[in-house]
Amino acid sequence: LRLPMNLTFFVYLWDQTGDELNMMTTQTELYHEIHQLCQRKLLERLKHCSLTKTMNETVLKQRVQEILLIIYMMSLKSLSHNQLTFEEEEVKQMISACNKRDIPYDEILSAFLCLKPTWTWLGIEEKYCAPHKGIHDFFGAMHIVLTFKYQLHSSPLPVLCTQHAKPSLSSQSPTTTLSPSHTQLSPTLASPLPTSPNLAAPKPSPTSVVPSSASPSCISPTSAQLNAASVTPQFSSSIREVLEQSVGGAIVDMTKYYNVLFHMAGLLHLLLDQVPEATVSDTVHLLHESGMKDHDQWLDLLENTKCNDNVAREIAPLSTTKTLRKLIFKPVRIVRIVQENIENIVVNDHRIESYKALLPHLRPVKVHINMKSEPNDMPGLRDLLDVLICHQHQCTDLELYHHYDHDDTTTTSDDVLQRLQPKSDLKVFRGLLTGDGVSLLPRSLKHLHLAVVSDDHARCLLPKLHAVVNSSLPQLFYLHVRVPVGVSPAALMPLPSTR
Repeated sequence: LRLPMNLTFFVYLWDQTGDELNMMTTQTELYHEIHQLCQRKLLERLKHCSLTKTMNETVLKQRVQEILLIIYMMSLKSLSHNQLTFEEEEVKQMISACNKRDIPYDEILSAFLCLKPTWTWLGIEEKYCAPHKGIHDFFGAMHIVLTFKYQLHSSPLPVLCTQHAKPSLSSQSPTTTLSPSHTQLSPTLASPLPTSPNLAAPKPSPTSVVPSSASPSCISPTSAQLNAASVTPQFSSSIREVLEQSVGGAIVDMTKYYNVLFHMAGLLHLLLDQVPEATVSDTVHLLHESGMKDHDQWLDLLENTKCNDNVAREIAPLSTTKTLRKLIFKPVRIVRIVQENIENIVVNDHRIESYKALLPHLRPVKVHINMKSEPNDMPGLRDLLDVLICHQHQCTDLELYHHYDHDDTTTTSDDVLQRLQPKSDLKVFRGLLTGDGVSLLPRSLKHLHLAVVSDDHARCLLPKLHAVVNSSLPQLFYLHVRVPVGVSPAALMPLPSTR
Protein backbone atom coordinates (compact mmCIF):
# COMPACT_ATOMS: atom_id res chain seq x y z
CA LEU A 1 0.00 0.00 0.00
CA ARG A 2 2.99 2.30 -0.32
CA LEU A 3 1.79 3.48 -3.75
CA PRO A 4 -1.27 5.82 -3.91
CA MET A 5 -2.85 3.86 -6.78
CA ASN A 6 -2.64 0.61 -4.83
CA LEU A 7 -4.26 2.26 -1.83
CA THR A 8 -7.04 3.59 -4.06
CA PHE A 9 -7.65 0.13 -5.51
CA PHE A 10 -7.62 -1.46 -2.08
CA VAL A 11 -10.18 0.96 -0.62
CA TYR A 12 -12.46 0.66 -3.66
CA LEU A 13 -12.32 -3.14 -3.63
CA TRP A 14 -12.88 -3.21 0.11
CA ASP A 15 -16.04 -1.16 -0.43
CA GLN A 16 -17.25 -3.31 -3.33
CA THR A 17 -16.04 -6.81 -2.43
CA GLY A 18 -14.45 -6.68 1.01
CA ASP A 19 -14.39 -10.45 1.54
CA GLU A 20 -11.94 -10.99 -1.33
CA LEU A 21 -9.10 -8.99 0.26
CA ASN A 22 -6.73 -9.92 3.05
CA MET A 23 -3.24 -9.08 4.27
CA MET A 24 -1.76 -11.67 1.90
CA THR A 25 -3.24 -10.10 -1.25
CA THR A 26 -0.41 -9.30 -3.66
CA GLN A 27 -0.10 -6.25 -5.88
CA THR A 28 -0.79 -8.23 -9.05
CA GLU A 29 -3.81 -9.86 -7.38
CA LEU A 30 -5.04 -6.37 -6.53
CA TYR A 31 -4.81 -5.23 -10.16
CA HIS A 32 -6.34 -8.49 -11.37
CA GLU A 33 -9.25 -8.19 -8.95
CA ILE A 34 -9.92 -4.59 -10.04
CA HIS A 35 -9.84 -5.75 -13.66
CA GLN A 36 -12.31 -8.56 -12.91
CA LEU A 37 -14.61 -6.09 -11.13
CA CYS A 38 -14.55 -3.78 -14.18
CA GLN A 39 -15.50 -6.75 -16.37
CA ARG A 40 -18.40 -7.71 -14.10
CA LYS A 41 -19.73 -4.16 -14.11
CA LEU A 42 -19.38 -4.00 -17.91
CA LEU A 43 -21.29 -7.25 -18.39
CA GLU A 44 -24.05 -5.98 -16.12
CA ARG A 45 -24.39 -2.83 -18.26
CA LEU A 46 -24.36 -4.85 -21.49
CA LYS A 47 -27.27 -6.97 -20.23
CA HIS A 48 -29.43 -3.83 -20.40
CA CYS A 49 -28.00 -2.48 -23.66
CA SER A 50 -30.35 -2.65 -26.67
CA LEU A 51 -27.63 -4.19 -28.86
CA THR A 52 -26.63 -6.96 -26.47
CA LYS A 53 -29.52 -7.56 -24.06
CA THR A 54 -30.77 -10.55 -26.09
CA MET A 55 -27.33 -12.11 -26.39
CA ASN A 56 -26.56 -15.31 -24.51
CA GLU A 57 -24.55 -14.52 -21.35
CA THR A 58 -21.83 -17.07 -22.15
CA VAL A 59 -21.42 -15.72 -25.67
CA LEU A 60 -21.33 -12.17 -24.33
CA LYS A 61 -18.56 -13.01 -21.86
CA GLN A 62 -16.61 -14.80 -24.58
CA ARG A 63 -16.78 -11.83 -26.93
CA VAL A 64 -15.70 -9.39 -24.23
CA GLN A 65 -12.69 -11.60 -23.51
CA GLU A 66 -11.78 -11.66 -27.20
CA ILE A 67 -11.83 -7.87 -27.37
CA LEU A 68 -9.77 -7.64 -24.20
CA LEU A 69 -7.09 -9.79 -25.84
CA ILE A 70 -6.71 -7.06 -28.44
CA ILE A 71 -6.47 -4.33 -25.79
CA TYR A 72 -3.76 -6.34 -24.01
CA MET A 73 -1.82 -6.77 -27.23
CA MET A 74 -2.08 -3.09 -28.17
CA SER A 75 -0.99 -2.07 -24.67
CA LEU A 76 2.26 -4.03 -24.95
CA LYS A 77 2.78 -2.77 -28.47
CA SER A 78 2.44 0.88 -27.41
CA LEU A 79 4.89 0.31 -24.54
CA SER A 80 7.41 -1.06 -27.02
CA HIS A 81 7.12 2.29 -28.85
CA ASN A 82 7.57 4.23 -25.59
CA GLN A 83 3.99 5.50 -25.76
CA LEU A 84 1.31 5.79 -23.12
CA THR A 85 -1.49 6.59 -25.59
CA PHE A 86 -2.96 4.46 -28.35
CA GLU A 87 -2.54 5.50 -31.98
CA GLU A 88 -5.57 6.13 -34.17
CA GLU A 89 -5.02 2.89 -36.09
CA GLU A 90 -4.86 0.86 -32.88
CA VAL A 91 -8.13 2.36 -31.65
CA LYS A 92 -9.72 1.58 -35.04
CA GLN A 93 -8.73 -2.05 -34.63
CA MET A 94 -10.34 -2.14 -31.17
CA ILE A 95 -13.53 -0.53 -32.52
CA SER A 96 -13.58 -2.91 -35.49
CA ALA A 97 -13.30 -5.90 -33.16
CA CYS A 98 -16.25 -4.58 -31.12
CA ASN A 99 -18.39 -4.00 -34.22
CA LYS A 100 -17.72 -7.49 -35.59
CA ARG A 101 -18.93 -8.96 -32.32
CA ASP A 102 -21.98 -6.67 -32.02
CA ILE A 103 -20.62 -5.10 -28.84
CA PRO A 104 -20.98 -1.30 -28.44
CA TYR A 105 -17.41 -0.04 -28.61
CA ASP A 106 -18.12 2.99 -26.42
CA GLU A 107 -19.03 0.68 -23.53
CA ILE A 108 -15.89 -1.43 -23.98
CA LEU A 109 -13.46 1.45 -24.33
CA SER A 110 -14.94 3.43 -21.45
CA ALA A 111 -14.77 0.36 -19.20
CA PHE A 112 -11.03 -0.18 -19.57
CA LEU A 113 -9.56 3.00 -21.11
CA CYS A 114 -9.94 6.75 -20.75
CA LEU A 115 -9.53 9.80 -22.98
CA LYS A 116 -6.53 12.02 -22.35
CA PRO A 117 -6.01 15.50 -23.87
CA THR A 118 -2.79 15.26 -25.91
CA TRP A 119 -0.88 17.86 -27.91
CA THR A 120 -0.49 17.06 -31.63
CA TRP A 121 0.53 19.01 -34.75
CA LEU A 122 -3.16 19.75 -35.27
CA GLY A 123 -3.64 21.06 -31.74
CA ILE A 124 -5.05 19.43 -28.63
CA GLU A 125 -6.67 16.06 -29.34
CA GLU A 126 -8.17 13.44 -27.07
CA LYS A 127 -6.39 10.09 -27.26
CA TYR A 128 -7.28 6.80 -25.63
CA CYS A 129 -4.97 5.48 -22.94
CA ALA A 130 -5.05 3.28 -19.86
CA PRO A 131 -6.30 5.07 -16.72
CA HIS A 132 -2.85 4.72 -15.11
CA LYS A 133 0.64 3.66 -16.15
CA GLY A 134 0.40 0.71 -13.76
CA ILE A 135 -2.76 -0.55 -15.50
CA HIS A 136 -1.07 -0.14 -18.88
CA ASP A 137 1.81 -2.31 -17.64
CA PHE A 138 -0.68 -4.84 -16.25
CA PHE A 139 -2.45 -5.11 -19.61
CA GLY A 140 0.90 -5.71 -21.34
CA ALA A 141 1.70 -8.44 -18.83
CA MET A 142 -1.70 -10.05 -19.46
CA HIS A 143 -0.88 -10.33 -23.17
CA ILE A 144 2.44 -12.08 -22.49
CA VAL A 145 1.01 -14.51 -19.94
CA LEU A 146 -2.12 -15.44 -21.90
CA THR A 147 -0.11 -15.93 -25.08
CA PHE A 148 2.33 -18.15 -23.21
CA LYS A 149 -0.51 -20.00 -21.51
CA TYR A 150 -2.18 -20.92 -24.79
CA GLN A 151 1.14 -22.02 -26.23
CA LEU A 152 1.83 -24.25 -23.23
CA HIS A 153 -1.45 -25.95 -24.05
CA SER A 154 -0.42 -26.20 -27.73
CA SER A 155 -3.60 -24.31 -28.55
CA PRO A 156 -2.68 -21.26 -30.66
CA LEU A 157 -4.72 -18.10 -30.57
CA PRO A 158 -6.01 -17.54 -34.14
CA VAL A 159 -5.09 -14.06 -35.31
CA LEU A 160 -7.50 -12.14 -37.49
CA CYS A 161 -5.39 -10.16 -39.96
CA THR A 162 -6.39 -6.97 -41.76
CA GLN A 163 -4.42 -4.54 -43.86
CA HIS A 164 -3.10 -1.35 -42.33
CA ALA A 165 -5.10 1.75 -43.06
CA LYS A 166 -3.09 4.72 -44.22
CA PRO A 167 -2.15 6.62 -41.08
CA SER A 168 -3.59 10.06 -40.67
CA LEU A 169 -1.57 13.16 -39.88
CA SER A 170 -2.66 12.99 -36.26
CA SER A 171 -1.40 9.44 -35.91
CA GLN A 172 2.08 10.69 -36.81
CA SER A 173 1.95 13.50 -34.29
CA PRO A 174 3.83 13.66 -31.01
CA THR A 175 2.37 11.49 -28.27
CA THR A 176 2.96 10.96 -24.61
CA THR A 177 6.16 8.92 -24.32
CA LEU A 178 7.80 6.83 -21.66
CA SER A 179 11.25 7.40 -20.32
CA PRO A 180 13.57 4.39 -20.62
CA SER A 181 13.82 4.44 -16.86
CA HIS A 182 11.20 2.53 -14.92
CA THR A 183 9.11 3.19 -11.88
CA GLN A 184 9.68 0.34 -9.48
CA LEU A 185 6.72 -1.45 -8.04
CA SER A 186 6.21 -3.05 -4.62
CA PRO A 187 3.49 -5.50 -3.61
CA THR A 188 0.75 -4.69 -1.27
CA LEU A 189 -1.72 -6.59 -0.62
CA ALA A 190 -8.69 -14.37 -9.32
CA SER A 191 -9.94 -16.47 -11.38
CA PRO A 192 -8.41 -17.46 -14.77
CA LEU A 193 -10.03 -16.15 -17.91
CA PRO A 194 -12.84 -18.44 -18.99
CA THR A 195 -11.31 -18.95 -22.44
CA SER A 196 -8.06 -20.34 -21.04
CA PRO A 197 -7.82 -24.00 -19.96
CA ASN A 198 -5.81 -25.21 -17.01
CA LEU A 199 -2.24 -26.00 -17.93
CA ALA A 200 0.73 -27.85 -16.54
CA ALA A 201 3.73 -28.62 -18.73
CA PRO A 202 4.69 -27.37 -22.22
CA LYS A 203 4.00 -29.48 -25.30
CA PRO A 204 5.84 -28.74 -28.54
CA SER A 205 3.69 -28.20 -31.59
CA PRO A 206 4.42 -27.16 -35.19
CA THR A 207 3.09 -23.76 -36.18
CA SER A 208 3.14 -21.30 -39.00
CA VAL A 209 4.60 -17.82 -38.79
CA VAL A 210 2.67 -14.57 -38.97
CA PRO A 211 3.77 -12.65 -42.08
CA SER A 212 5.60 -9.44 -41.31
CA SER A 213 3.27 -7.51 -43.60
CA ALA A 214 0.23 -8.54 -41.62
CA SER A 215 -1.23 -6.40 -38.88
CA PRO A 216 -2.93 -8.29 -36.05
CA SER A 217 -6.19 -6.59 -35.29
CA CYS A 218 -7.93 -9.27 -33.33
CA ILE A 219 -7.16 -12.35 -31.29
CA SER A 220 -10.20 -14.58 -31.25
CA PRO A 221 -10.97 -18.29 -30.89
CA THR A 222 -14.16 -17.66 -32.93
CA SER A 223 -12.60 -15.73 -35.81
CA ALA A 224 -13.66 -18.43 -38.30
CA GLN A 225 -17.22 -17.32 -37.70
CA LEU A 226 -16.29 -13.84 -38.89
CA ASN A 227 -15.40 -15.12 -42.42
CA ALA A 228 -11.91 -13.69 -42.11
CA ALA A 229 -8.53 -15.21 -42.83
CA SER A 230 -6.70 -16.46 -39.78
CA VAL A 231 -3.11 -17.48 -39.30
CA THR A 232 -1.35 -19.09 -36.41
CA PRO A 233 1.34 -17.17 -34.49
CA GLN A 234 4.74 -18.72 -34.07
CA PHE A 235 5.09 -20.80 -30.93
CA SER A 236 7.68 -19.79 -28.39
CA SER A 237 9.43 -22.06 -25.96
CA SER A 238 10.07 -19.37 -23.35
CA ILE A 239 8.67 -16.20 -21.87
CA ARG A 240 11.61 -14.30 -23.36
CA GLU A 241 10.66 -15.41 -26.87
CA VAL A 242 7.01 -14.50 -26.30
CA LEU A 243 8.04 -11.00 -25.24
CA GLU A 244 10.49 -10.57 -28.12
CA GLN A 245 7.95 -11.73 -30.69
CA SER A 246 5.20 -9.59 -29.15
CA VAL A 247 7.22 -6.38 -29.38
CA GLY A 248 8.71 -7.35 -32.74
CA GLY A 249 12.38 -6.88 -31.98
CA ALA A 250 15.38 -9.17 -31.86
CA ILE A 251 17.06 -6.89 -29.31
CA VAL A 252 14.73 -5.75 -26.53
CA ASP A 253 15.58 -3.11 -23.92
CA MET A 254 14.29 -4.91 -20.84
CA THR A 255 14.62 -1.86 -18.58
CA LYS A 256 11.41 -0.31 -19.92
CA TYR A 257 9.48 -3.53 -19.21
CA TYR A 258 10.37 -3.72 -15.51
CA ASN A 259 6.81 -3.22 -14.28
CA VAL A 260 5.38 -5.44 -17.03
CA LEU A 261 7.72 -8.27 -16.04
CA PHE A 262 6.90 -7.77 -12.36
CA HIS A 263 3.16 -8.20 -13.05
CA MET A 264 3.94 -11.02 -15.47
CA ALA A 265 5.66 -12.99 -12.70
CA GLY A 266 2.60 -12.61 -10.48
CA LEU A 267 0.15 -13.49 -13.26
CA LEU A 268 2.03 -16.66 -14.17
CA HIS A 269 1.43 -18.00 -10.67
CA LEU A 270 -2.12 -16.62 -10.63
CA LEU A 271 -3.39 -17.93 -13.98
CA LEU A 272 -1.41 -21.16 -14.38
CA ASP A 273 -1.96 -24.21 -12.22
CA GLN A 274 1.75 -25.01 -12.33
CA VAL A 275 4.54 -22.80 -13.66
CA PRO A 276 7.37 -24.78 -15.32
CA GLU A 277 10.72 -24.37 -13.54
CA ALA A 278 12.35 -23.22 -16.79
CA THR A 279 9.76 -20.43 -17.02
CA VAL A 280 10.47 -19.35 -13.44
CA SER A 281 14.20 -19.20 -14.20
CA ASP A 282 13.57 -17.26 -17.42
CA THR A 283 11.33 -14.75 -15.61
CA VAL A 284 13.86 -14.14 -12.84
CA HIS A 285 16.67 -13.53 -15.33
CA LEU A 286 14.48 -11.17 -17.36
CA LEU A 287 13.75 -9.15 -14.23
CA HIS A 288 17.45 -9.08 -13.41
CA GLU A 289 18.13 -7.69 -16.89
CA SER A 290 15.38 -5.10 -16.43
CA GLY A 291 17.09 -3.65 -13.36
CA MET A 292 15.97 -5.74 -10.40
CA LYS A 293 19.07 -5.96 -8.23
CA ASP A 294 18.18 -4.63 -4.78
CA HIS A 295 17.52 -7.15 -1.99
CA ASP A 296 14.10 -5.65 -1.17
CA GLN A 297 13.09 -5.80 -4.84
CA TRP A 298 13.71 -9.54 -4.89
CA LEU A 299 11.61 -9.90 -1.75
CA ASP A 300 8.82 -7.92 -3.44
CA LEU A 301 8.97 -10.34 -6.36
CA LEU A 302 8.85 -13.33 -4.04
CA GLU A 303 5.77 -11.95 -2.28
CA ASN A 304 4.10 -11.14 -5.60
CA THR A 305 4.43 -14.82 -6.57
CA LYS A 306 2.94 -16.02 -3.26
CA CYS A 307 6.41 -17.00 -1.99
CA ASN A 308 6.75 -19.79 -4.53
CA ASP A 309 9.59 -22.16 -3.64
CA ASN A 310 10.96 -22.29 -7.20
CA VAL A 311 11.11 -18.49 -7.29
CA ALA A 312 12.87 -18.44 -3.91
CA ARG A 313 15.46 -20.93 -5.18
CA GLU A 314 16.12 -18.85 -8.31
CA ILE A 315 16.47 -15.49 -6.56
CA ALA A 316 18.57 -16.78 -3.64
CA PRO A 317 21.98 -16.24 -5.31
CA LEU A 318 20.86 -12.86 -6.70
CA SER A 319 19.30 -11.47 -3.52
CA THR A 320 22.23 -11.92 -1.13
CA THR A 321 24.56 -9.34 -2.65
CA LYS A 322 24.41 -5.56 -2.57
CA THR A 323 26.09 -3.00 -4.79
CA LEU A 324 28.20 -0.36 -3.04
CA ARG A 325 29.98 2.74 -4.31
CA LYS A 326 33.32 3.15 -2.56
CA LEU A 327 35.53 6.22 -2.70
CA ILE A 328 39.21 5.45 -3.10
CA PHE A 329 41.73 8.29 -2.72
CA LYS A 330 45.01 6.55 -3.57
CA PRO A 331 46.66 7.11 -5.95
CA VAL A 332 43.80 9.31 -7.27
CA ARG A 333 40.23 9.92 -6.18
CA ILE A 334 38.00 7.38 -7.93
CA VAL A 335 34.66 5.67 -7.33
CA ARG A 336 34.72 1.89 -7.44
CA ILE A 337 31.58 -0.23 -7.72
CA VAL A 338 31.87 -3.34 -5.59
CA GLN A 339 29.61 -6.28 -4.76
CA GLU A 340 29.37 -7.38 -1.14
CA ASN A 341 27.56 -10.31 0.40
CA ILE A 342 24.71 -9.55 2.79
CA GLU A 343 25.67 -10.89 6.21
CA ASN A 344 22.71 -9.56 8.24
CA ILE A 345 19.01 -9.81 7.43
CA VAL A 346 16.27 -7.80 9.13
CA VAL A 347 12.83 -9.45 9.23
CA ASN A 348 9.83 -7.24 10.02
CA ASP A 349 6.11 -7.93 10.04
CA HIS A 350 5.42 -7.89 6.30
CA ARG A 351 8.53 -9.89 5.36
CA ILE A 352 7.85 -13.02 7.43
CA GLU A 353 6.42 -15.11 4.59
CA SER A 354 9.05 -14.09 2.05
CA TYR A 355 11.95 -14.87 4.38
CA LYS A 356 10.31 -18.11 5.44
CA ALA A 357 10.52 -19.16 1.78
CA LEU A 358 13.95 -17.64 1.05
CA LEU A 359 16.05 -18.62 4.08
CA PRO A 360 16.12 -22.37 3.30
CA HIS A 361 18.00 -21.51 0.10
CA LEU A 362 20.58 -19.16 1.67
CA ARG A 363 23.89 -19.91 3.30
CA PRO A 364 23.84 -19.27 7.10
CA VAL A 365 23.31 -15.57 7.92
CA LYS A 366 22.58 -13.47 11.00
CA VAL A 367 18.90 -12.61 11.37
CA HIS A 368 17.34 -9.66 13.23
CA ILE A 369 13.61 -10.08 13.93
CA ASN A 370 11.68 -6.86 14.65
CA MET A 371 7.94 -7.38 15.10
CA LYS A 372 5.45 -4.56 15.70
CA SER A 373 2.29 -6.70 15.59
CA GLU A 374 0.92 -9.22 18.05
CA PRO A 375 2.97 -12.43 17.48
CA ASN A 376 -0.12 -14.59 18.01
CA ASP A 377 -1.68 -12.90 14.97
CA MET A 378 1.30 -13.97 12.84
CA PRO A 379 1.43 -17.77 12.69
CA GLY A 380 4.26 -17.53 10.18
CA LEU A 381 6.59 -16.19 12.88
CA ARG A 382 6.86 -19.54 14.63
CA ASP A 383 7.46 -21.29 11.32
CA LEU A 384 10.18 -18.75 10.56
CA LEU A 385 11.95 -19.52 13.83
CA ASP A 386 11.81 -23.23 13.00
CA VAL A 387 13.40 -22.48 9.61
CA LEU A 388 16.21 -20.53 11.31
CA ILE A 389 17.09 -23.46 13.55
CA CYS A 390 16.70 -26.09 10.84
CA HIS A 391 19.00 -24.30 8.38
CA GLN A 392 21.56 -23.09 10.94
CA HIS A 393 20.85 -19.38 10.65
CA GLN A 394 21.64 -17.30 13.76
CA CYS A 395 18.87 -15.20 15.27
CA THR A 396 20.86 -12.44 16.98
CA ASP A 397 17.98 -10.02 17.68
CA LEU A 398 14.42 -10.85 18.72
CA GLU A 399 12.35 -7.72 19.41
CA LEU A 400 8.61 -8.14 20.02
CA TYR A 401 7.41 -4.55 20.36
CA HIS A 402 3.73 -5.38 20.80
CA HIS A 403 4.43 -7.43 23.93
CA TYR A 404 6.85 -4.81 25.19
CA ASP A 405 4.71 -1.70 24.58
CA HIS A 406 1.23 -2.98 25.47
CA ASP A 407 0.24 -3.74 29.06
CA ASP A 408 -1.49 -7.00 28.18
CA THR A 409 -1.24 -9.93 30.56
CA THR A 410 -3.08 -12.39 28.30
CA THR A 411 -0.09 -13.14 26.06
CA THR A 412 3.66 -13.27 26.70
CA SER A 413 6.81 -13.85 24.67
CA ASP A 414 7.66 -17.13 26.41
CA ASP A 415 6.59 -19.49 23.63
CA VAL A 416 8.36 -17.44 20.93
CA LEU A 417 11.61 -17.45 22.91
CA GLN A 418 11.22 -21.15 23.59
CA ARG A 419 11.40 -21.90 19.86
CA LEU A 420 14.96 -20.58 19.66
CA GLN A 421 16.24 -23.07 22.22
CA PRO A 422 18.66 -24.77 22.65
CA LYS A 423 20.98 -23.48 19.89
CA SER A 424 20.21 -19.79 20.27
CA ASP A 425 22.95 -17.20 19.84
CA LEU A 426 20.65 -14.34 20.82
CA LYS A 427 22.30 -10.97 21.59
CA VAL A 428 19.25 -8.70 21.93
CA PHE A 429 15.80 -9.50 23.31
CA ARG A 430 12.76 -7.26 23.79
CA GLY A 431 9.39 -8.48 24.99
CA LEU A 432 7.21 -9.61 27.90
CA LEU A 433 8.30 -12.66 29.90
CA THR A 434 6.89 -14.49 32.88
CA GLY A 435 9.04 -15.47 35.83
CA ASP A 436 9.59 -18.90 34.29
CA GLY A 437 10.22 -17.37 30.86
CA VAL A 438 13.26 -15.46 32.14
CA SER A 439 15.10 -18.76 32.54
CA LEU A 440 14.87 -19.25 28.76
CA LEU A 441 17.21 -16.32 28.07
CA PRO A 442 20.48 -17.62 26.53
CA ARG A 443 23.94 -16.99 27.98
CA SER A 444 24.94 -15.06 24.85
CA LEU A 445 22.48 -12.22 25.63
CA LYS A 446 23.94 -8.68 25.80
CA HIS A 447 20.88 -6.37 25.62
CA LEU A 448 17.67 -7.10 27.52
CA HIS A 449 14.46 -5.03 27.35
CA LEU A 450 11.58 -6.35 29.47
CA ALA A 451 8.15 -5.00 30.40
CA VAL A 452 6.28 -5.19 33.70
CA VAL A 453 2.50 -4.99 33.35
CA SER A 454 1.10 -5.31 36.90
CA ASP A 455 1.99 -5.56 40.59
CA ASP A 456 1.66 -9.35 40.59
CA HIS A 457 3.78 -9.62 37.47
CA ALA A 458 6.50 -7.45 39.03
CA ARG A 459 6.59 -9.53 42.23
CA CYS A 460 6.96 -12.72 40.17
CA LEU A 461 9.38 -11.46 37.51
CA LEU A 462 11.94 -9.28 39.30
CA PRO A 463 13.25 -11.79 41.89
CA LYS A 464 13.78 -14.40 39.20
CA LEU A 465 15.39 -11.80 36.96
CA HIS A 466 17.93 -11.12 39.72
CA ALA A 467 18.79 -14.79 39.96
CA VAL A 468 19.11 -15.30 36.20
CA VAL A 469 21.25 -12.19 35.60
CA ASN A 470 23.67 -13.12 38.37
CA SER A 471 24.01 -16.78 37.40
CA SER A 472 23.18 -17.28 33.71
CA LEU A 473 23.82 -14.05 31.77
CA PRO A 474 27.56 -13.35 32.03
CA GLN A 475 27.68 -11.14 28.90
CA LEU A 476 24.70 -8.90 29.75
CA PHE A 477 25.74 -5.25 29.95
CA TYR A 478 22.43 -3.43 29.23
CA LEU A 479 19.19 -4.05 31.14
CA HIS A 480 16.04 -1.99 30.74
CA VAL A 481 12.66 -2.68 32.38
CA ARG A 482 9.57 -0.69 31.34
CA VAL A 483 7.17 -0.06 34.23
CA PRO A 484 3.72 1.48 33.56
CA VAL A 485 2.30 4.21 35.79
CA GLY A 486 -0.25 1.93 37.46
CA VAL A 487 2.31 -0.40 39.06
CA SER A 488 2.83 0.21 42.78
CA PRO A 489 6.38 1.16 43.88
CA ALA A 490 6.05 -1.38 46.70
CA ALA A 491 5.94 -4.19 44.11
CA LEU A 492 9.27 -3.14 42.60
CA MET A 493 12.86 -3.81 43.61
CA PRO A 494 16.26 -2.53 42.41
CA LEU A 495 17.53 -4.05 39.20
CA PRO A 496 20.52 -6.40 39.32
CA SER A 497 23.94 -5.17 38.30
CA THR A 498 25.16 -5.98 34.79
CA ARG A 499 28.67 -6.54 33.52
